[in-house]
Amino acid sequence: MSAQNILVQTQGVKGGNTKTSNVGYVLVELRHEQDRITIDDFEGQGTTYKRRELQKIEIIENGKVLFSGDKYELFTILKKERP
Repeated sequence: MSAQNILVQTQGVKGGNTKTSNVGYVLVELRHEQDRITIDDFEGQGTTYKRRELQKIEIIENGKVLFSGDKYELFTILKKERP
């Protein structure tokens, strides 16, 4: 399955009935409004609004940004953490 932007698959709390959406922005709250992950495929406003070269990913804990960057920056950090 190839995504034009960000491909999101969701499922209800009881399972089943999976839905797939192709979106430009995703916000996932992790059981607390200040713990979340966002992914944004676009930047700017009005005439400067355009698709990013790489999506911007933010990981936030207690309202504090722990990571802000693209997927390659995140992959590099995660690979360094592995033994």
